[in-house]
Amino acid sequence: MKKSRSILALLLAWVATCLVACGGPSATLPPPTYTPDMIAQIQRFTPGVQQVRDRLPELGSAIATQNWSNIKSLLRGPFGDLRRGMTLISRGLLPADQPKADELAQEVFRHLIQIDKAVDERNLAQAQRNYQEVLQDFDAFLQLIPS
Repeated sequence: MKKSRSILALLLAWVATCLVACGGPSATLPPPTYTPDMIAQIQRFTPGVQQVRDRLPELGSAIATQNWSNIKSLLRGPFGDLRRGMTLISRGLLPADQPKADELAQEVFRHLIQIDKAVDERNLAQAQRNYQEVLQDFDAFLQLIPS
């Protein structure tokens, strides 16, 4: 009886090994893609963020002419809701794109804060440098948005 149990256990182990070894390649998952619902959700917030990007040249002109009060008005007014829009867009992106989008959004905000500080200090060079950085980071963020 003991001999038949050990033979049966050995036979079952051999069958299990053969099944695992001959199982073939595992099914690979397709790469993640955007669903129409995901794109629709992202597109709900994109126009507001795009409007801010379209108004960035106004900020550049105000910096170039050292119109400090206009710069403050732009930063507090039209650009005031930018963080919310960029965050909502970032959350809707594919998981692989979210860290990059979050990083770019943080950089945009950091540069806008630096522009605000430059206005307080009347530091034209710092404002211009951070304005150029805002443009680059903002455009890189917009490139991550699916169409």
